[in-house]
Amino acid sequence: MFKITDESINRQDEKIILINIVGLLHLLENKAIILEEAEKFLFSPHVYNELYDKGCDDKILELIMKACELEDIQSIIPEQFDEAIKEIKNQTVMILQEYEIYDKEQWLMN
Repeated sequence: MFKITDESINRQDEKIILINIVGLLHLLENKAIILEEAEKFLFSPHVYNELYDKGCDDKILELIMKACELEDIQSIIPEQFDEAIKEIKNQTVMILQEYEIYDKEQWLMN
C-alpha cells in the first residue's frame, strides 16, 4: 500500500498521487474497478483531510474533492458519470504536466 509517512508532502509525492488519480480514473472509465474501490484507495474525504494536513497542493486537493463527488453524480445524474470522470482525468493530466521529470532512482527504493 502506498503511504505518505512524512510530516509534509513534497513534489515527488504529489506527482505519485497525480499518477494514481489518473490510473484510478482510467480504471473507472474502463469498468475495471467500481467507484467504491477507488474511494478506498484515494477518493475519500479522509484521504483529502490527510493530504490537506500534510500541505498537499490545492490543485490536487481540488481533484480529489471532485473525485469524491463522483458518487453523487453516479447516483443522481448517472448519464454524466463518464463525462465527469473524463473531465477530472483531463484536469489531472494538465496538472501533472506542470511537474518536473522524475530523474531519481526507482521511487519504491527511496
